[in-house]
Amino acid sequence: MTDLNGPHLPETLEGHIEFLLDPTKSLTIENVTDTQASGFQPVRTIFPDFGYVDQNIWLRLVVQNTTDDVRSWRIHFRENFKQFMAVHIIRDDGAIETVYDVGFTDGFSQRPVQYPEMVAPMDLEPGETAEVYITYWSEGSSHLAFGFETEISFATTAAKRTAKNFLYYGMMILPVLLALLGFAVYRHGVFLAYVSNWLAALLYVMHADGVTFQYLWPDNPSFNSFASIPIGAAIIILSPNFARVFLNTRANHPIIDKLLWAIMIVAIALTVSSIFLDRQVLKKLLVLLSLISVSMCAFSGFVAALTRFKEVRFFVIAWVGFLGAAAIMSMRHWLGIEISQDFQNDAIRSVMVIDATLMGLSIADRYNQLRLSRQKAVAERYEEENRNLKLLARLADLEKRYAQETEKLRDRDTASADTLHDLQQPLAVLRLNIRALLDKKREAPAAMDEMEGSFAYIEELMAAATRQRENEVTPDSLTALGPEQDRNIYGLRKVTDSVMQMFLPDAATKGLELRYYPSGHDITVQPLAAMRIISNLLSNAIKYTEDGKILFCVRKRGDGLRVEIHDTGPGLSNAEFERAKGRSTRIFETAEGKHGEGLGLAIVNEIAEKPGYEVTTLCNRKNGLSVGVTFPSSVTTREGV
Repeated sequence: MTDLNGPHLPETLEGHIEFLLDPTKSLTIENVTDTQASGFQPVRTIFPDFGYVDQNIWLRLVVQNTTDDVRSWRIHFRENFKQFMAVHIIRDDGAIETVYDVGFTDGFSQRPVQYPEMVAPMDLEPGETAEVYITYWSEGSSHLAFGFETEISFATTAAKRTAKNFLYYGMMILPVLLALLGFAVYRHGVFLAYVSNWLAALLYVMHADGVTFQYLWPDNPSFNSFASIPIGAAIIILSPNFARVFLNTRANHPIIDKLLWAIMIVAIALTVSSIFLDRQVLKKLLVLLSLISVSMCAFSGFVAALTRFKEVRFFVIAWVGFLGAAAIMSMRHWLGIEISQDFQNDAIRSVMVIDATLMGLSIADRYNQLRLSRQKAVAERYEEENRNLKLLARLADLEKRYAQETEKLRDRDTASADTLHDLQQPLAVLRLNIRALLDKKREAPAAMDEMEGSFAYIEELMAAATRQRENEVTPDSLTALGPEQDRNIYGLRKVTDSVMQMFLPDAATKGLELRYYPSGHDITVQPLAAMRIISNLLSNAIKYTEDGKILFCVRKRGDGLRVEIHDTGPGLSNAEFERAKGRSTRIFETAEGKHGEGLGLAIVNEIAEKPGYEVTTLCNRKNGLSVGVTFPSSVTTREGV
């Protein structure tokens, strides 16, 4: 027997309640009060909870009013809705009074006490004893915590809970309104994803509180019975959607994006299946799916934090908190761990308020990071534009100087013609590189390396041409580019690397495969002379090879090194090769029908003769040409094997 000497919380009724399960859902109050057919058993848990069972459940306890002046009591159930519930009071004289009888088709107004949670009024005189029978059936969990309140204590409790609930709703609505303001300003979908997710969460809590039934659809109990499925599914769907939008998983984490989509699709499928499947089972499955959904959102945040922690730090913290709330629900509904409804609701409310704030902070923090990134990008863009302007100015100056030298040195002597010829290909490559850089088709560091080589080569040739014109340098000295004009001595490897960088874009534009194999050895050479020789040979190979590949390699040859260029062009016989060494000798045309000037091999041969370099064909091939230039040296530097 329970002594009613004041308010009794649900925990204080442990050990005082008995239960009876009615799988046929046919027993009446008269049946269960028959002592011979009773079969009631003690409830072994703190709160009556029999899992998800499709049966009518009967509870019984005996109470005695031990107060001196309290007659009006309230049986306060910590549940907002059951598909059916009735409360019967059996007096000492055997009279049966039904104080609560609300079924599946009864609207909110049918409740005897207008309160979001179920409340049964009970009159019990001081000193009177009565049996309380409670019968109910639930489409969800059978958990039913309840306690006893006096009329005055219940009014106080109701006022406090109502104030707390609406304070919570206001705290949830505030970040939602701020997010709507953010959307109005920035027009970014992440704000709408945030708003939809947290409005669904707020609606779910209001439904759990019973407020939705009281204010939103009070005359539609059948929908209220079903509402936890679509509202719960909405949270399961909108949470991964928010994670997808916020983290941009489609671009940054495609595998995680597919997993989030899978959770959303499963939630939609379960919601649709509620039309024809057992809703009790579906409600339990949705509890588990919500845990999976929140876990996946938290995991996606952890993965993103590996590469962009500052941008997602608040996002991760928020979902870890939300994961705790989802775990509490799962432990209660799946593992049977006894957790009071009040504790569960308060924990979920607290976590969701904190999480809503953290999610809002995560959006604000992300936009702050994006703002800093934009500022950095603007600075980099300014630097890039400034660099491009300088490149264009430098190229324009070279083009102008080239035009001037062409006009002044035309027909003056063969060395001048050679210089003008050698300028054509590097200038073309330089234009190509700058155009690709401006069109964002090349990465800046690689393009700049190649352009610096081209600029240095062209500027040196321009300087040589100017020295010849202004200081009357002899044609032989300009052609040979001896020590006076080529003061710097470099390794051959540096020259071949520069030539490779210079001509690689030209070969790629033509669709040719240009392979480069440097040697592990190196020798010192006159760089401009070596570069003019190799550039002319490689330029000819690219010009006359319409498809296929070109092999550019360096091999050890005695104490020196031999630069070899093998192409898949039309080729030359040994006799044709010797003839091509003569000036203005053209053996064949290019595919475009352009003859060229017939100076390439002649220039190579004349430049090579002065320092003693040897230019030869390597083999008499049927298709293609193999040319080698041997650079002798008495000093060899070994850089590798």
